[in-house]
Amino acid sequence: MKHLFLSILSLLLSLAFLAGCTPAAPVSAPEDTATATTTTMGAATTTDRPLGGVQLGFGAQTLYLWVDTDGAVALLNPCDEPYSGLALAGMPVADAIGLILETGYTSGDITGATTITHAPADSYNGFDVSGLDTQVQDAINAFVGTLASSGVSVSVSQVTQASTTMTIPPQLTTATTTATSTTATTSTTAQLMTGLDLKTKAATAMSDMYNSWWDGSTYSYYASGASTISDSKTDYVRNNILKTDHGYALGSAAAAANGFGGNQQGKLSMIWEFSQMTSDMYSFWMYNSDATTQTRMGQQYDFLLNSASTKAYTNILSSSTIYLGSGIAQAARVGQCGSNPNIALDDSTWDALYFMQVWHMTGNATALADTRTLILGAYDYYQDGNTGNGLWYPQYPPTHGGDSSSRFKSLYGAGMIAAAFDYLLAVGKANWDSTDQTLYDRTLAYYNWMEATLLRASAASVNSAGATGSQFTLPLTVTNGMAGTGATYTTPGTAQYADNLYWCTWLDNCTGYGEKNGPDGGSRSVLDIGEAGSVSSLGGNMAMALCHERLYKLTNDVKYLNRAVRTAQGLTNSPKYNKSNVLLADRDAWTDGFYAGMYAKEVLTLPGIRNADKNLLMNTAYVIANSCRVQNGGNYYYNADWRGTHVWQNQKNVPGMGDPLTIMTSGISANMIIAGALVEKMG
Repeated sequence: MKHLFLSILSLLLSLAFLAGCTPAAPVSAPEDTATATTTTMGAATTTDRPLGGVQLGFGAQTLYLWVDTDGAVALLNPCDEPYSGLALAGMPVADAIGLILETGYTSGDITGATTITHAPADSYNGFDVSGLDTQVQDAINAFVGTLASSGVSVSVSQVTQASTTMTIPPQLTTATTTATSTTATTSTTAQLMTGLDLKTKAATAMSDMYNSWWDGSTYSYYASGASTISDSKTDYVRNNILKTDHGYALGSAAAAANGFGGNQQGKLSMIWEFSQMTSDMYSFWMYNSDATTQTRMGQQYDFLLNSASTKAYTNILSSSTIYLGSGIAQAARVGQCGSNPNIALDDSTWDALYFMQVWHMTGNATALADTRTLILGAYDYYQDGNTGNGLWYPQYPPTHGGDSSSRFKSLYGAGMIAAAFDYLLAVGKANWDSTDQTLYDRTLAYYNWMEATLLRASAASVNSAGATGSQFTLPLTVTNGMAGTGATYTTPGTAQYADNLYWCTWLDNCTGYGEKNGPDGGSRSVLDIGEAGSVSSLGGNMAMALCHERLYKLTNDVKYLNRAVRTAQGLTNSPKYNKSNVLLADRDAWTDGFYAGMYAKEVLTLPGIRNADKNLLMNTAYVIANSCRVQNGGNYYYNADWRGTHVWQNQKNVPGMGDPLTIMTSGISANMIIAGALVEKMG
């Protein structure tokens, strides 16, 4: 049940595989054309990079405009650690001014760019225009002059420091890649990155996860009813992932330090937390058919099904209940939603995805059956009348006693669709029974709702005369969505922004958000995609690409292939998701990398996928493996600040989110590394 917390977090940070059809060559007409740059990788470097800047005072808000010697322009906010900013390079000056002035000049309006960091952490790292070439000074003067001529009151003063030391990730030499996504044909001069040795890095990541989270210890317990302790002693060998609470291993020092009690003898309340590691295991098994990982996946599922406990003497004077398995009752494990372990829609989603991973790796028929039962139960519980109207997200949706703050739906449900399509592919259409057909029909209706509602494409979010693509004329009266019917906007907004990615949250007369209807964050900048706060979701976009690809396998309809390619290209083309050829964990440092292995194997192997799309995931894997691996005690973990910042590690709004000592944060980053190795292997 993280989504509500994450949406609040976003606001706070904004304001302060299997049987199926063989893919056929696509034949339909083009929908969109995209261009990107990539090719081969160079070495990481550290350099003094001269920057020019001026301080701009907008009343009480102070922002810093800088221009580097390559002419890139950004606006920085000194309130964030490290700097976040709005990249303005290549944007018409008038549009840039509109973005600067939007909604009160708060830090959220300019969140996302992580072009530079400042050091030391407790001092301001400013920039001095003196001594820089004329081109840089002219660019600054022109920008400031345009602000003034637009009637903006700006106080200007120079700030000190002529350069800053930057660690620049491995860079790619530039080559142009052009692809038309609907025809899924490619014309490209880009080359796949080589020399990354992601095979070794993936093995290290999986080993690190096992060393930190796999419990293979022997526990000696003493069954009740025996006359003496020695007569009752039983040795039980554990083979399961450590039980966790908020990601911290129960009984660990990290759990205690963060206020979470319990121990490894207690009940396990949720599945979704350990699923962020079993997703690593599934990716690693897809990569190299590792026998140990396959065995352990079966052991973990056996552990889950084992709800048994034993009354045990812990010493001569006292007794306690020791759960040798998960302690999760069968009734709660499948089909029952709104309580542990299927509290909210996303919890049910991770659980269904996990059951399918178990089936793929072990062939366990119970896991396959569990998937269908759970998904249909989730549809019954969360649907808004029917799945064609979408699924509510919260534990208590409006249909089950929820108040007006529960009236929102989420891109997180894309994983439920992906799991349902995966189940249907596994069974095989020729073998479907009437319940399978019902599952397909209800899932397709949900998929169609999500595609029609959450896609950030032309005219997808609002209905407005004069709005075409990502350009529109102000004032703009929004007749469907945003803050409410008939709302009028006089500054550049986000209603028509087309990047072929997806909004994360959709509001339906909902209270407690910045908007009442439409996309959460829709009245803020559409580019409000940054670490620890985002109007979209990396994991959600990867999940939608999987939905498209699996529906293509089910139907052999080329339009779904085109949508999968379109989504992958959208991530690559995004100035926020793709920065220096490194992705970011934007919305959720506990789940954003969950789909990476499946995305790598199923989506990035489709016709029409560009080398640029593959390079982005491979380079991100390389950077995470080299920059995000941290040691604590004798084990290694992975943080989610993939671009070298400390944003996730420093956030305090969702306890533990971003902490590498949580199984979810380490798990998603490790999965990105393994996914990169999958791409490298498949070519």
